[in-house]
Amino acid sequence: MLHFQSAHSRVVFSPVFDRTLRTRLSGLLGPFGVVFLTGPRQSGKTTLARTTFPEFLYISLEDLQNRQEAVEDPRGFLRRQRDAPGLILDEVQRAPDLFSAIQGEVDERRGGPYLLTGTQQFLLSEKIGQSLAGRAAILELLPLSIAELQGRPARSPDELLDEAPRAKEPPGPIDDLLFSGLFP
Repeated sequence: MLHFQSAHSRVVFSPVFDRTLRTRLSGLLGPFGVVFLTGPRQSGKTTLARTTFPEFLYISLEDLQNRQEAVEDPRGFLRRQRDAPGLILDEVQRAPDLFSAIQGEVDERRGGPYLLTGTQQFLLSEKIGQSLAGRAAILELLPLSIAELQGRPARSPDELLDEAPRAKEPPGPIDDLLFSGLFP
């Protein structure tokens, strides 16, 4: 647990939050077979991927050996993972040639499903647009919301329109929230 101490009080943050995007992520991976989970650094992409799909094989392309294998032989790299119930490829922007290889696997209905995580920059790659257009869903994970910090469900836009404006309690004393911010 991460403890934050201020002069006014103590706030304790749990290492894993129930993320609002979890249900949507689970629902999209089946129909699409490939989901890109993107967002800013340290927003919780890897944690969300691994806790949502604990049975999937997790491979980080931050690891030099994994990255080298994926860059040198992307098709062989994916072929070796076909027996896994699913594959989480973390920091996939480090091996952009994997996108074409994943396209082949998806088109031939081999391997997968694939959950790809990475920073927002990798979505700008032409390789993604050309290789996986129409084959992949894209989700953006933002830093923790107030609802996630409070452990309550997020309200839909329709619910917000129907509600009379009222003050909501921040997830702790306001001084702590202002000091620590909302970014992990």
